[in-house]
Amino acid sequence: MNAGGNVFVAGDVMPPSSGTYNFPLVHPIQGTPGGGQYDVFAAKINAAGTALDYSTFLGGALSDRAMGIAVDSQGSAFVAGVTESADYPVKNPISGHDHILGDTGREVDGFVTRLSPLGTTFIYSTFLGGDGNNVLGDDDAGTDSIHGIALDSSGSAWVAGMTTSHSFPGASGYDSLYDGFISKISDYSVIPPEVSSVTPLDGAVNVLISTSPISATFSRDMDINIFAGHMSLVPSSGGSPVAGSIGNNGWHEITFTPFAELEYDTSYTATITTGVTDTDGTPLPAAYSWEFTTEPAPLDTTPPTILSTVPDTSDDENMVGGVLVNSMITVAFSEAMDPATITSDNLILLSWDQSTLTDIIYSAVVSYNSVTHIATINPIADLPYSTDITLRVSYQIADPAGNAMGNNYYGTFKTECDPDAPTILSSYPENYATDISIDAVLTFTFDADMDSTTLNASGINIYRLFPYAPIDGSFSYEAATRTLSFTPTFLLPVGTWITALFYESVADTASRHVCYPSEYEPLFVYFATVDEDGISTAEEQGPNGDNPWYDGNGDGIADCGQANVTSLHTADGSKYVTLSSPAGQSLENVSTSSNPSGSDTPDGVLFPFGFFNFTITGFPEGGHTSLTIDLPAGETVNSYWKYGPTPDDPSAHWYEFMYDSNDDTGAIISGSQIVLYFVDGQRGDNNLTPDAKIIDPGAPAVMAENADFDGDHDVDGSDLAKLAGDLDDGTLGIETVEPFAADYGWQ
Repeated sequence: MNAGGNVFVAGDVMPPSSGTYNFPLVHPIQGTPGGGQYDVFAAKINAAGTALDYSTFLGGALSDRAMGIAVDSQGSAFVAGVTESADYPVKNPISGHDHILGDTGREVDGFVTRLSPLGTTFIYSTFLGGDGNNVLGDDDAGTDSIHGIALDSSGSAWVAGMTTSHSFPGASGYDSLYDGFISKISDYSVIPPEVSSVTPLDGAVNVLISTSPISATFSRDMDINIFAGHMSLVPSSGGSPVAGSIGNNGWHEITFTPFAELEYDTSYTATITTGVTDTDGTPLPAAYSWEFTTEPAPLDTTPPTILSTVPDTSDDENMVGGVLVNSMITVAFSEAMDPATITSDNLILLSWDQSTLTDIIYSAVVSYNSVTHIATINPIADLPYSTDITLRVSYQIADPAGNAMGNNYYGTFKTECDPDAPTILSSYPENYATDISIDAVLTFTFDADMDSTTLNASGINIYRLFPYAPIDGSFSYEAATRTLSFTPTFLLPVGTWITALFYESVADTASRHVCYPSEYEPLFVYFATVDEDGISTAEEQGPNGDNPWYDGNGDGIADCGQANVTSLHTADGSKYVTLSSPAGQSLENVSTSSNPSGSDTPDGVLFPFGFFNFTITGFPEGGHTSLTIDLPAGETVNSYWKYGPTPDDPSAHWYEFMYDSNDDTGAIISGSQIVLYFVDGQRGDNNLTPDAKIIDPGAPAVMAENADFDGDHDVDGSDLAKLAGDLDDGTLGIETVEPFAADYGWQ
């Protein structure tokens, strides 16, 4: 018994008279008897006496008998006895103590076997004896037998026994037939590391697939730096090793953490090879493996979904067009699918036949890739040109667990145009033309002889773009020139974008239909009528004149195509501003000037943007209207001035035009935006007549009143000069104007 209360026993086992051995074995080093008349066993019983910690056979082909057992402080058992077996298991034997046959062909030798503390391996196992020839030289077999064993504090084994071998160590000079002996076997061995426990346990089932570490705990401190490549986890049925990282929990426990979850319901084998060592460099004496099985997959109740299709059919409002007529269509599912449900009955391509009011179904071969979870629909023949094709995926398609999609999937795409489809060679106006007369007759010349019966309002839509409104008129076709003309019933609207859109019903005499507008070669003509605001289209195309879609007021419509909006440079050409009146009204006679009154300007007022002249029409006589001025971003002013008559002074004069709630007229300034409010015939309207027309010369201004800019406490001409310079170089913001006492005035 050791200090921990464990009981260690050794003895002999005889073979049964019939049947097989049923001697209890636990983690045996030798799992089967050697086969002689007797075999040795060694066992360790736990401290409670309820179970074996280990139990193993020891022996060879002839008789082997245990004569004694001892245990050291580390729990390592020493078994001593006698053996006739030349194949008795040895490890690290004492040099010169092999099992040597005597003249009789038989020999009985002593043995000492030391087991590791966990009983999983031999630390050493050695014969002890002579050559087997006795001192009389007769035919009896020589005998060297050990009858007892004890240990000292240094770990050396002391054995006592009997010998007849004249060559037994220390027997020289003794002539008796039997001699006793006492031998000391020093602790010449090194205790190797052993695996004392593992996680999961060997044979464990229902192990979670989560990436909790797989670990092995050793009997000694291990060198954790050399485990990479020597600790592995592989599916027991074969396959690639599981990728993971080596770690440790202290020096005794080594861990392996998979990078990803393990597979459900799979057996795995973990192995640690002899390439690992303890911190003293002693290797694991034998590879150690254990096996466990992961938990079964949870019951799948989630129906599959469609992740994507090619072409994309997810948005019917923005249908994908231009799909090649010889394309294969693919459907990617969210999980593995039951291949038996991926059939041509469940994945269908079809289109609607308007003439028969029935579906046209296109024959196709359907296949499925179980790795990518993608089904492919390969039409047997090319799809028709310029056709809306619907992909229908049946609700009956299911995953291997039998979960069906539950709902049919419908998605639509449009095939490419027929390369021989008729198209427009030229038009008047040309596409994206501007400044088109409002009395224009529209013409469209085709590249093919057209079927005149298809050239009508049901297949051609002429309309104002913003806001949408159809334009009435009549169509006529001249076959000789292949030219279609459209004569509007009324004048075209002023200053707006007009679109001529041709639908698929328009066809040539060979019944080839035009392609309906989509993301590929749209068949339309887009132009703008003259806006009559007095500013050229080129001037309204941004500060550099290179942006036909310039939108200075941010209403989503190009300024050059709106009667109520204009963008232009200031009189000196240095800045670019936008003027806009309410939708439905018009700006006319827009221009800029340096000074509407000649050379004089009001004292203490600067006009960094010059003056704007404009007329607003399109509102009721005597009614209200407004004008918004958008200055360049970051530019600011603090006033707005006008030159002209007012109700209280009919002569032309300068006056500040800031908002007055009494008459609901004047300017409100917010950052770089100025909104001018007018009442027809009132202050701000230069003709002072309620005639449904506002005439306005005026200018954004910076007022320097009561401001001493040069710091001499005298507001004079030098202050104006400094103010003008600051305005010119952009360093003056309105917030920099600081008021002084009221008695400082302009000199």
